[in-house]
Amino acid sequence: MNVTDRSQSDGTAGNNERTGAGMPLQLGESHYRAMVEAFDGFVYVCSADYRIQYMNTRLIERTGRDATGETCYQALQGLDNVCSWCANEKVLCGESQRWEVKNPRDNRWYHISNTPILNADGIMFAQAVITDITTRKMAEIERARYFQFFLTSSELMCIAGADGYFKRTNPSFSRVLGYSEQELQTRPLIEFIHPDDRQRTIAEIKNQLSGSFVTQTFENRYLRKDGTCCWLSWNAYFDERENVIFGIARDVTEQKRFEYKLAAAKDAAEAGSRAKSEFLANMSHEIRTPMNAIRGMAQLLEYTELSSIQKEYLNAILVSSDSLLSLINGILDFSKIEAGRLELEQSVFSLRRSIGDLVQAQMPLLYTKGLTIRTDIPDDIPDGLMGDQLRLKQIMLNLLGNAIKFTSSGGIVLSIAMQERAGDAVVLRFSVSDTGVGIKPEVREKIFDPFTQADDSTSRNFGGTGLGLSICAKLVKLMGGSIEVESGEGIGSTFHVAIPFIAGPGRGEHRQPCGGERAPTFECRPLHILLAEDNALNRLFLSRFLEKFGHTLESVQNGTEVVEKWEQNSYSLILMDIQMPGMDGMDATRLIREREKQKGGHTPIIALTAHALREDRQNFLDQGFDGYVSKPIEIGVMMEEVKRCLQGREMLKPL
Repeated sequence: MNVTDRSQSDGTAGNNERTGAGMPLQLGESHYRAMVEAFDGFVYVCSADYRIQYMNTRLIERTGRDATGETCYQALQGLDNVCSWCANEKVLCGESQRWEVKNPRDNRWYHISNTPILNADGIMFAQAVITDITTRKMAEIERARYFQFFLTSSELMCIAGADGYFKRTNPSFSRVLGYSEQELQTRPLIEFIHPDDRQRTIAEIKNQLSGSFVTQTFENRYLRKDGTCCWLSWNAYFDERENVIFGIARDVTEQKRFEYKLAAAKDAAEAGSRAKSEFLANMSHEIRTPMNAIRGMAQLLEYTELSSIQKEYLNAILVSSDSLLSLINGILDFSKIEAGRLELEQSVFSLRRSIGDLVQAQMPLLYTKGLTIRTDIPDDIPDGLMGDQLRLKQIMLNLLGNAIKFTSSGGIVLSIAMQERAGDAVVLRFSVSDTGVGIKPEVREKIFDPFTQADDSTSRNFGGTGLGLSICAKLVKLMGGSIEVESGEGIGSTFHVAIPFIAGPGRGEHRQPCGGERAPTFECRPLHILLAEDNALNRLFLSRFLEKFGHTLESVQNGTEVVEKWEQNSYSLILMDIQMPGMDGMDATRLIREREKQKGGHTPIIALTAHALREDRQNFLDQGFDGYVSKPIEIGVMMEEVKRCLQGREMLKPL
C-alpha cells in the first residue's frame, strides 16, 4: 500500500470531518484516536469494500491529503484494482496478517500489520498499521550481501570471539585447512596455529583486544588437517561493540615457498662466492710460503759477490717474483673485497707526492717501451688529503699499468680535476688516457667484470689475469666513488675515476711505500733471536740474513718448542710463524704472555704470516703480538717492524 506519495491536493478537512459514519471503534472513539495519533507510524482503517474510513494525522501528512471515503488501493497506491498482496479478505474473516513490502515509488521498505476490528454495531473492518523499516531492512540487506561475500569469497574469512574460539569461518577457510566449520569451532583457534607462531599470534590478538591497533596485519602458519602447514597473511579488525575479531587472510604459502627458494638460492650464491673467495685466499696463502723462500734467497744473493751475468739473472728472478707477487696480491684483494673483509684506512697524505711516486715507479717501463707520460694537476687541487692513500695508489697503479701495457707508441696522460667541492669535502676526478689499442664497444660493457679481458688474444699478447679493472671498480665503489671508460678500438682509452676526500691545509704527510728498499741500512746492537718457522727454506733465508747483520739465532719448528726454549733462555726477540704443526704460533704466544704475568718481563714477539688482511693484523696484536710481517717477507719491511717493536730499548742504539 503506497503510504509515502504526497499527491497534489487542496483538501483541508479537519479531524471532525474525518470520522466517517461507519467509524469502526471497539474502544471509545476518543480513546482510539488518542492512541493512534500518538503512534509513531501510519494507520488507516478500511471497510470490506476497501474504502478508507480513517487515516491518522501522520499518514495524512505523508500523503498530503485526507483520503477518507476513497479506496485504499487508489488513494495510497494509485492503482485501479486491489493490490496483489492485499490480505483484507482474510483480515475481514478475523485473521491477522503481517508482511514487509518495498514501495516502488519511494524505494522505501515498510512493515504492514493488518488486523480485524469491530465497531459498536459489530461490523468488521481492517486496520492497517504501517511502520517504515527502511533503515533496518537496508542493514539486513547489507548484512546479507556481506554474508554472501563471506560465503563465496576466495579469501579466508573468520569471526573469532574474545574467548579464543572461532564463531564463524567461511568455506574458503575450510577448503585451505581441510576442517569443516563445525570442527574449527570445537577447539581453541590457537591449536590450529603452528607451535612456533603461537606466542607471537597471542601477542597480536592481545594487541587487538586492547585496542592498540585499529587494523592488525601479520603473518603466521596454520596446521592443516593433513598435517602440513600453510602460511596465512592476516588483516584483523576488533569490533568492540560485538566483542569479536573479524579476520581476512590470504593463503601466501606459494609466495613463502618462493621466498624461501629465493633466500636459499641467495645463500647458496653467497656461499659459493665465499667459497670461491676463501679458495682464492687459501691459494694465495699457499703460494706465499714458497714465494717467501724464493724472494728471500734472491735477496740474500744481493749481498754476495756476483758477476754481471749473475746479477742479470738475479734481477730477472726478482722482477718475475715481483710480477707473481702482484698477481697474488690482486687475487687476494679480489677475494677480500668479494668477502666484504677489506676495510679502508683514513690518513693524511700528499696527493702530488703520491702521484709523483707512482709515475716515477713506472719510468723504467715507459723508457723501455719508448712512451711519454704527462701529469696535469691544476693549482686549485688541494695537496693535503684525508683518505686511503694505499687504495688510491693501487687504483692508479692499475690504470697506469694497463695504459702502459696496451700502448705501443705515443704516450700516457694522467690528469686530476675538481669535480665537486663543499667546504673541505672534495670529489677529485682522476683521468688516465692512452694512445693504445682501445676497447671494442661490446667489451666496454663488461670490462669491469672479474677475469675479463678484451679477447683471448689480449691475455696471450699482454698477459694478466683480467682482475685489475674489476678490483679498481670494487675499490672505487668501496671508497664511495665512480669509474667509467671512454674508448674506441684503435684510438686509445680514457678511464675516469671520481673519489671523495677531505681536503686539509698544506701538504700531507708522505708515507714511504712498504718494501721500497731491498738493502736496509738499519743497524743495532746484536740481538739474540728465537725463530719459530716450520719451513726449512724460510728458516735458512731468515737465519742467513739476520746472521749477516751480526745477530744470533736459535730455530725451532713448532709452538711447543718455542715455549720450551723461551723458558730456558732469554731472547731479545721472537719471530713467530703462525701456522705450524702441533701448537701454532697463536697458542704459543698466548701461553708465553700468561706465564709472563706470573714471572714478569716482556719478550717482543713478531708474527710471520701469509695472512695479509688488516683485521688479521689487529687480531694478532689483540692476541699479544707486538708486531706483524706478511709473507713473502721483504727484508726492509721486516727490519722496520723489528725497529718499531724494539723502539726505546737499549739494544736499538747504534754500535
